[in-house]
Amino acid sequence: MVDLDQDGVDEIVYLGSSYCSGSTADCPNGITVLSKLIPRKTQTLGVPMDDWETRARKTGYTPDANEQIPGEVISLSLQGKRVEVVFVVQKQSPICKREQRNADGSEHCPAPGRYTWAYSWKRGTLTRVAQGERYERNTSMANFPAPLLGTWVTAGSACGDPDAADPEYAIHIEANTMTGKGEALWPAAVSLLARTPWTWRVITTSAKAPHTEVPAVFTLSEMESRLIIAEQARVRTFDRCR
Repeated sequence: MVDLDQDGVDEIVYLGSSYCSGSTADCPNGITVLSKLIPRKTQTLGVPMDDWETRARKTGYTPDANEQIPGEVISLSLQGKRVEVVFVVQKQSPICKREQRNADGSEHCPAPGRYTWAYSWKRGTLTRVAQGERYERNTSMANFPAPLLGTWVTAGSACGDPDAADPEYAIHIEANTMTGKGEALWPAAVSLLARTPWTWRVITTSAKAPHTEVPAVFTLSEMESRLIIAEQARVRTFDRCR
């Protein structure tokens, strides 16, 4: 709860997000402000009252303003009178259907990356403000799974000191980076395919222009001592060094 307009009455700010499958529209993913109910004066969001709004009104608050966020929200915070939201936009996401176009023909979704947007509020309206906006093009959008973390060497190569492992034969996987063999990659999306053995589908983004996205399947052996990375054009096998 926060007093967004400094009138001595608190508002409620929250994030509402829903999972949807097979929809041609964007999945709901918005920030909403609930304002103190003023009988006969409070506006609604322009739709008939449902059970949720009826229950909200019984608490003395009502939905006042909503803004759809076109990416996965990382944080929602209050900076003085502003609502600040940090989110990550992916190339393909049910939150923002990139194949759609706006009415004026412009792009429907922002470019992939990490964004910080800010909003000011007055009764009935959330307004996006330019001050404080930020955009990072090349940013990790996911994390490598914990079992993959560490140093790996090409199968059959000597490990030696993991910290001094030859980058020609070794890769280093941290939470949001994979380096070695002349590569620097970020995990753009990670999905679990199987638990026995551990198998993930990982879409990586190259740190080098043109920042190519490459899908791959990462599979761990039963003892988690061997890693197989299968891409469309190649398959690589590594032994755990640490």
